[in-house]
Amino acid sequence: MYSMKFWKILAVVLATVLFLGACASTEVRAVRSGDIDALREYIADGGDVNAPQKNGKTLLMFAAEAGQLQSAQYLLDNGARIADRDNSGRTALMYASGPGHAPVTELLLNRGAAVGAQDNDGVSALYLAASGGHLRTVEILLAAGAAVDQKTAQSYTALFPAVERNHTAVASRLIAAGADAAAVDKEGVSLLFYTLKPGRREMVSLLIEAGADPAAVDRQGRTPLIVAAAENAPAVVELLLDAAPEIRDLTDRNGWSALMRALYVSAQQPEGVNQSAVILINRGAEIEAGSDPVRETVFAAAGSGNVEVLDLLLKAGFNPDTLSADGERLVVISTGKLPFLRRLLENGAAVDAADSQGRIALSEAIHKGQGDAARLLIQFGAATNRVSADGRTLLMQVAAGNDVDLARQLLLGGASVRQRDNRSRTVLHYAAAAGSPEMVRLMLTAGAEVNAYDADGKQPVDLAAENPSKDEVIQILVTAGATPPAVAIEPEPAPAPTPAPVPVPTPTPTPAPEEPPAAEETPAPQPAPAPTPAPQPAPTPTPAPADELYPANKRSSPSAKEVTVSFVNQATQELELIWIDTEGRPVSLGTIPAGASASFDTRAAHFFVIRNASGTDIYEFKATGQKNQSFEFGGQ
Repeated sequence: MYSMKFWKILAVVLATVLFLGACASTEVRAVRSGDIDALREYIADGGDVNAPQKNGKTLLMFAAEAGQLQSAQYLLDNGARIADRDNSGRTALMYASGPGHAPVTELLLNRGAAVGAQDNDGVSALYLAASGGHLRTVEILLAAGAAVDQKTAQSYTALFPAVERNHTAVASRLIAAGADAAAVDKEGVSLLFYTLKPGRREMVSLLIEAGADPAAVDRQGRTPLIVAAAENAPAVVELLLDAAPEIRDLTDRNGWSALMRALYVSAQQPEGVNQSAVILINRGAEIEAGSDPVRETVFAAAGSGNVEVLDLLLKAGFNPDTLSADGERLVVISTGKLPFLRRLLENGAAVDAADSQGRIALSEAIHKGQGDAARLLIQFGAATNRVSADGRTLLMQVAAGNDVDLARQLLLGGASVRQRDNRSRTVLHYAAAAGSPEMVRLMLTAGAEVNAYDADGKQPVDLAAENPSKDEVIQILVTAGATPPAVAIEPEPAPAPTPAPVPVPTPTPTPAPEEPPAAEETPAPQPAPAPTPAPQPAPTPTPAPADELYPANKRSSPSAKEVTVSFVNQATQELELIWIDTEGRPVSLGTIPAGASASFDTRAAHFFVIRNASGTDIYEFKATGQKNQSFEFGGQ
């Protein structure tokens, strides 16, 4: 079943052909179709058979190009000039030879066409026939005396296109006619380099037997063996090794050998070593462990996770603590490729060594949420007490998520539950804010202080109350000795003609009438003691105005996971992007024009609203843990 795209392309092609045919003159259409009667009428009406058409082509050229033997013969019989050229310098013989129209080629030669004529680029009829792989036409031209080694402006002989396009029969015929298999192009590159690809063993063999040098080098100092290995052409690699075993370990100007090129190609794949590399290894090719090509290949393998390539290079003596040219460290960039990371650690890679940017493998794994990699690193002795610039420990970062097993591993590795970050928060603050009952229980079991205050005067239970799924966590904390958070009570609706408005703060120093403090979840609730020790969920109010707090279920939650969010405004009007902080305060991030987008680095569980020009919140979005995410709004 063809796709819709295929049929559209086909329709365009057919329309183009029909259009060009329709645009062609009556005499050109007659020539192409072999309509001799129409040609006879054209000539009888005084038509000039040598008049140049589009691009300077004559009717004879159109006939030759279409392979219309009768048209060509009729035109020649009626005065068509065989030596005329079009704007590119091509003759009717070239137009017949390129598509391989042997009968027309033969006719033109018999009528005196110059077999050695060349166009503006030095291309001959023989070159065109060889390029198309037209053996019969090539034989006709050779029999007529075509020079087999005649060169184009770029120093290409007819053998070059035949070899490059893998026309083995044509190449063999040209060589038999005396073509030089050791010819070089304008840059001095040997003909052999034009065919070092998979499936070209027969052509390579033909050239070597005819005198091509298997030890030649190109402009980069590469041998044919290095190029064939880079192309992963195992049959060609084997043939070249048989023909010239001394080139096995030669390197190019950048130090790359054939084996390293083959391994580099293998390293791009997630597993396995290609056959070219296997052949070279079996033939005794050597690996220089400390070379730049080896380093580049290992780091390429790290990107794909190819353990087999890594094993080969480690066996050859590669040091797993070698940094890349950019200062990257293998254990740091391999946290997403677990088998590769394990192999590095098993071979002595320093588990706590930093790269040139100061990154540590365990910190990277935790930051990226790669729990299995973090556990593996801890098993190999990674230090668990590292602290980030904002004072957060690794345990705090994990506590902000839900990987309880990893948190347990960190605790077993000596991580502290009492250490505080720059905001004086403990791991229990992070666990309570994240809302994971299991994580909270683990931190309490490990000795976390249940009533610790942070720099804002908040205890873990206060942060738990800000989480939509808070009930179970609050119950756990209260049972462990935390003071229950205040319960928010919906204020009773006031009668319509109320004489006493709610007091509003003024800029004067006179204090406002004393009122009980308002709960965070409502604009002006009256606090009341909980009827039981267990906390009650706060009511969910409607979206608050910009100068008031948003309810708990519409606030950002603390999270250590950094993400990037793209906000795409598909509406026809400019809209404002608002971030709701952990206290429920709206923070404007500016406006996004209609049809535009804006990207922000934020954290998972952060809450945003989209506000229109009248100040009404019309869309809501909460970031997930996905690294890169997009929120499209305002569309139909």
